[in-house]
This record gives sequence, C-alpha cells and structure tokens, in this order.
Amino acid sequence: MDVTPSRSMPSSSSSSSQRASSIQSSKSTPSNIVPCLLPLLVVANKIDLPQPLTRDELNRATTLFDDMDRNHDGVIDIVEFQAVMEALEKNATLSTLILNNCGLKSEHLAFVAKALKTNRTITHLDLGGNSFGSLEPLAQALRANPVLRVLALGKSGLKPERGPELASGLDGDCKLEVLRLDGNGDLGDEGCAAVASVLERVASLRELSMPGTGLGSATSDALCASLRGSGRGLLLDVRDNPGITLDGARKLVELSRARPP
Repeated sequence: MDVTPSRSMPSSSSSSSQRASSIQSSKSTPSNIVPCLLPLLVVANKIDLPQPLTRDELNRATTLFDDMDRNHDGVIDIVEFQAVMEALEKNATLSTLILNNCGLKSEHLAFVAKALKTNRTITHLDLGGNSFGSLEPLAQALRANPVLRVLALGKSGLKPERGPELASGLDGDCKLEVLRLDGNGDLGDEGCAAVASVLERVASLRELSMPGTGLGSATSDALCASLRGSGRGLLLDVRDNPGITLDGARKLVELSRARPP
C-alpha cells in the first residue's frame, strides 16, 4: 500500500485546518516513529489505516512536510505551518519532530517555539539545515520545557550572537541531554564559548556535538572551566576545528581522563 502524500494539496486555510485536525485525531499511530511523522499522521488519518504503519510504508513516505505548498524560495507556506504547530501544542502522541532541511525561517521558528512551551511529549527535535535569525524564541521555549531531551541545530548558519541566545535557554526547566551544533562554521569561538560557559549548571547535558563550528581557545577554556571538578561525564565532539591550540587540546584531553567512564 502506497501512503506517499500527494504533492498537489491546496494551501487554503481550510486545508490547513484539516491537517491540524488530522494530527490531533491520529491516536493510533505509534509515538516513536522517527522520520516523516506529520505527513504519515495526516495520510494515515485520510485513508483510515486500521493498524500502525509498517516499516515499508514508513520508508515509502516522503520527507516531512513535502506535501505542503512552498513559495518560489522553497519555504513552507507559513499559514499551513502555523496550523500544524498549533495542533502540536495539544498533541499527546508525537515524541520526535524532524524539521531538518525544510527551508524554515525565523517566522517558522516562532511557531515551533510556541508549540514547545505547552507540548509535553516531544523529546527529540531536529531543526538542522534551516536558516534562523534570532534563537531567542527557541531559548524561551527551552527554559519552559522540561521534557525535550535532544535538540539538533546542525548546519543552520548560526552566527556568533546566536551562542548567548542558545545558552540562555539551557537554564530554567530545561532538561536537555543532547545538543548538536555540527557544521555551524560561522558560530565561531565566541558563540561556542557562550554555550560552553553554561555547562556547569546544566547537569542534564551528556552530549555536546560541535564539529566544524569554528571554535578555538576561548571555547576550550570555557569547557575546562565549566566541567573541571564537576564529576560528571560529557560526550564532547570538537572535531574539524583547527582553531583549537595545542594547549587547549591538551587541557581537554586531561579533562577527559579525569571524567568517569
């Protein structure tokens, strides 16, 4: 059975409402399906699947949001996106939301953040491959969300000023365990150091991935200052960052030897 969504859906407000209603009413779909979640929920509701989707059906589905209308720049229609995010505010089944490489902008992120403030089932969020301005809306949502565990922002064109904004979101009720910033070369040493500097008070974080982010000595110093004497382990990936000095690398190695296995 082919459950691939149609790519010719209209972008009217009634269509958006139907999508939102479909997501809210899809209670039989497993919450641990990782890719293509929302299109599968929409399609499953339309064709009245009597049982959960099989792996083959899952693999035949298109990428997340592929059925939504996009403008000439490839950006998802904001009205349709808003309807889906508003549905997620009350959804009680989804655990993983993959929005990578969807052409999302700051206006889309605002609706994602709004949903995160009230949703209490999504534990994994992938926003990689998009292009955001300020991360402050996301930071506010992180501070208010005690259930999100994994956040991926890889290759999102993050600038140095995004570092302090993201760091501010790791306080409050945030219980993030995995933060992935891979490939944000413009984040730089300043932005990465801002994130590293708050690790001391983020006891839940167990994995920080920053390969290819342009970090250097300021970040390695901040990592050492935040983690020295903490007595906890942290899986740290700082590959592909030639800005790290030999002294900084040596400090990180010494720090890793002092961490519990």
